[in-house]
Amino acid sequence: MSLDCCASLGDLRAMRVVAEFAAESQAVESISDLDRLLGAAAAELGFRYHALVQHGRPARAADARLALLDYPGSWQERFDTDGLYEIDPVQRACRTQLVGFAWSELGKLIRLTPKQRQVLEESRRHGIGEGFTVPIHLPGERAASCSFATRAGTALPARNLMAAQLVGQFGFEVSRRITRARATAAGHLSPRQRECVLLMAQGKSDWEIGRILELSEETVTKYLNAARSRFDVARRTQLAIMALHDGEIGFDEVLRH
Repeated sequence: MSLDCCASLGDLRAMRVVAEFAAESQAVESISDLDRLLGAAAAELGFRYHALVQHGRPARAADARLALLDYPGSWQERFDTDGLYEIDPVQRACRTQLVGFAWSELGKLIRLTPKQRQVLEESRRHGIGEGFTVPIHLPGERAASCSFATRAGTALPARNLMAAQLVGQFGFEVSRRITRARATAAGHLSPRQRECVLLMAQGKSDWEIGRILELSEETVTKYLNAARSRFDVARRTQLAIMALHDGEIGFDEVLRH
């Protein structure tokens, strides 16, 4: 069998992994099931670890909306406890990239600081080797990424990177579907709550909202408090962001003001 033929078979196997992941993920209804499916696909593509996370916060924070990862526990504890996510070179490189990149390319994508180089070196001491990251950018949502990594000392499965790109993108979309389903189960804003939240997002005070909707200021405050409870947030800014994120109000409506 020729080398070209072997390479073609390898590519076909990788795309089969993508096709099976895409098909099986349609039936996934929980984040834990998605995590297992993502880990299985990563292993078939030649990776030991995976991490589908939102950026700029501890992955294991109590309010983390997206955190699927199986890095060594010692590394994740160090990463979260010491706030390394604030200087992580992988997350930093994602800000300017739209397609996946190998970690070996980081020095070409950003100017690595000594602390960022130290993060990469320390991750290797915890058993993490070469990696490949798929950046994820959606308007109105926190930046995220899906990373795949080998064990320390293991080469990156270069022929499978396109497949990893597709699995990462599919995985993120499935996570959004599950998150949206949870939000729907929690219930939508009532029409009055939505009106109040929209006007609040446009910068109106409770008193101004009351004048516009012909309600008392106290009633407006009650509607907004109920909306905060629905999203489990405390601040007006958080409420506006969550309402936009879940599609209760739209950017065009807010900007129309």
